[in-house]
Amino acid sequence: SSCEVEEEEVKSSPSMLALGDSAFHRSRGPRHLLFDWDSQTAAIKTGLLRNFVPESFESLGVAWWRGQILRFLLRPRPWLEAELLEAKRRIKWQPPVVGLHIRHGDKLKEANRIPPESYVRVLEEIAGRQEVRSVFVSTDSLNVIDVIKERLSWNITVCYEEDEIRGTDITNANLQNHIRINVTRYTLEAIRSALLLSQVDLLLATFSSNFGRLAFELLLASPASPPALAAGRQLGLSLDLPWFAYP
Repeated sequence: SSCEVEEEEVKSSPSMLALGDSAFHRSRGPRHLLFDWDSQTAAIKTGLLRNFVPESFESLGVAWWRGQILRFLLRPRPWLEAELLEAKRRIKWQPPVVGLHIRHGDKLKEANRIPPESYVRVLEEIAGRQEVRSVFVSTDSLNVIDVIKERLSWNITVCYEEDEIRGTDITNANLQNHIRINVTRYTLEAIRSALLLSQVDLLLATFSSNFGRLAFELLLASPASPPALAAGRQLGLSLDLPWFAYP
């Protein structure tokens, strides 16, 4: 296709990143991709791009739309699909599954840590109302896993990767030295964990965590979510902040 554009047409065409709904030609998308960095910065500061949802999907909300974009960007290739299946077999994943994302490590630099006992208390309340056969724990602290296994009174399988790299404070320091840590492995483990959390039946997390919100958005965009929501079933619970769009 031709990339030639008349100069006057470019001047009269709004930037995709300009403020206001007029920046988006909703029927056909933006006419020209014009990078107006000042408008982009202003749009980010006012939250316009962060909370944007196409008109035809506005009723489904920002979290659902962000989840669709993330699910498209993070769709696994066949080798990763195979790894997810193998991981489920390895950790004894048995549906229905409740996923726990418990962010400790250097969490105190950002927000208060939620003790694992609080997760166990909520989990047992859920198990008293609906079937839960296993709980998948994604955490940066082995101590958290020990507490959950010790405090959980219900007969529920605790699933986790035993040899996953943990200890956030140490790991962040070591990331600067590629000789001391396998950065590729560290990254792939994080991706695997996020994708597994997006396949649980219910997610317990803290939405002050970017990772927790990522997992929830992916879960919300999963093919299994519409029938679950239609049946009135909750997909995610935050033990601190309500969900919000960021970054």
